[in-house]
Amino acid sequence: MLFTIPRMGTPLDAATSRIGEGWIYGCPAEALRRLTSVLTPAPGTGPMRVIDPCAGEGDALAAVAERLEAEPFAVEVQRDRAATCRQRFGNAIWGDAFRLRVSHQAFSLLWLNPPYDRQAAAKGSYELKFLKELDRALCSGGILVYLVPRDRLAAAASYLSGHYDQLRVWQFPAGEYEASSAKVCGAREAQRASACSCIWRIPGSGSE
Repeated sequence: MLFTIPRMGTPLDAATSRIGEGWIYGCPAEALRRLTSVLTPAPGTGPMRVIDPCAGEGDALAAVAERLEAEPFAVEVQRDRAATCRQRFGNAIWGDAFRLRVSHQAFSLLWLNPPYDRQAAAKGSYELKFLKELDRALCSGGILVYLVPRDRLAAAASYLSGHYDQLRVWQFPAGEYEASSAKVCGAREAQRASACSCIWRIPGSGSE
């Protein structure tokens, strides 16, 4: 099963500077601690893989992977942050998550903290686009962790309820993006998560 992103070019470099300046917010430390504390593998669960397609410098991915004793996979659109991910993880790609070619149902957990589009806040369409595009990577019984501004939840509610069960919604702890952000956890179908074999590489890069 193949995971690829076409080779990067100048247009992506230009676009990422804008995203890096205003739209990306890492998960605050206390929220990350609380979220990882509720993630526990079911008895008998085999090897797991977790993917963060908007990984930043990989802090959240590292914490989740350590908690679950899972293999981490990072995708990051900004060059410097992607370089940091490559230093931290054996599987890291510099690229646009929307250009990611990913096998279906290959991951046990999808950590999705997409960039926030202030201009599209009324429709919540940008963050929902990330969800619809990337949750194909999640296996049956896998876990979605979706971090979005609270006013974007309504736009995603129908999709989430139709594709996930055991949904849980929390607001960020006081003082950490107070009254503005929410966390959603859901399980895809009521089956045990499973891992799949995969290959992760960028075409023509010579590295995996």
